[in-house]
Amino acid sequence: AVSFADAGGYRVAVTNLAGAVTSTVATLTVVCPAMTVGPASLPSGLVGSLYSQSLTASGGWGPYIFAVTTGALPPGLNLSSAGVLDGTPGAIGTNSFTVGATDTNGCSGTQAYVLAVMGAPPVIAVQPQSRTNVIGTDASFSVTASGTPLPAYQWQFNGVSIPGATGSSLVRSIVSFADAGGYRVVLTNVAGASTSAV
Repeated sequence: AVSFADAGGYRVAVTNLAGAVTSTVATLTVVCPAMTVGPASLPSGLVGSLYSQSLTASGGWGPYIFAVTTGALPPGLNLSSAGVLDGTPGAIGTNSFTVGATDTNGCSGTQAYVLAVMGAPPVIAVQPQSRTNVIGTDASFSVTASGTPLPAYQWQFNGVSIPGATGSSLVRSIVSFADAGGYRVVLTNVAGASTSAV
């Protein structure tokens, strides 16, 4: 198999008893093969969730070494020299970058990528339940929800935020008639918001 070291001029000298003759120079040019990096596109990632994608290269002589040649990966992701793109995305957004693969002969191929990192808006799985309490007892409400990243909570009483009520549950201690009314919770994250039923 030829290498770049074999590039150059070749000629042959022919001799016999009557004399010698030398051919013209034939030039050998060695070029890199057409190399491709795959896949052609990358699946989207979810902020705060593990992401893993293997890249491949073909057309050259392996093993290949992969690297980001232009642009930047999403925060929290890394590309190994073996072509494994993995990590936990730390921010929502869209990143454009180019990955290059280099073979044992120093030949390379590239592929441009756009990787979107998205979030999941809050989803309420279990709504707070209405209740009837005897005056002077404690009343508690809770909600079960999911989202990526995890949502923030803000409880409201009759549509007005309750200071410090920022957990998945709410306890009204020693209730009085003034505590009777509608309670709901607003959940928010960078991907959206959701409000429970009253």
